[in-house]
Amino acid sequence: MLARHYAPRTPLLLSDSAVALVESLLRAGGRVGWMTLTADSADVRRLAASRDLVVVPMPTEPSAFAASLYATLHALDRRDLGTIVADAPPGTPAWRAIRDRLGRAAMPQERGSPAGHPPSPDTGN
Repeated sequence: MLARHYAPRTPLLLSDSAVALVESLLRAGGRVGWMTLTADSADVRRLAASRDLVVVPMPTEPSAFAASLYATLHALDRRDLGTIVADAPPGTPAWRAIRDRLGRAAMPQERGSPAGHPPSPDTGN
C-alpha cells in the first residue's frame, strides 16, 4: 500500500474540468470548496457569487503551491463543506510531486481509519 500524507475528512476531488464539476456540485445543492489555479477567469468569478462556494486562489508557481497546500486543505476541511475540488495542476515535471500529493489526499479513506492515517500494514488498523 502507498504511504499517505494528510487527507481531509471532506471528500477531495482532483479535476481537469473543475468548472463543470463545481457547477454540477452546486446545482445538486452541495457546499463546495474550490482550490483553483484560475481565480481570475470569468467562470470562476461567475461561480464565486454562490453562497455555497468557497473559492481559494492557489499559487501558480509549484513551490508556492506546495508550501500552501496542506494549510489550505486543513482550512477548507474546517468549513463544513460537502466536497473540496482542486484544479489538477499541469502535468509537467515541476508539478509532478504536487499532483502526487493531491492524488494521495484524494484517495478514498480506508474503512475504520482516521482521515490521513491509513491502516497499519502489520495490523490492519
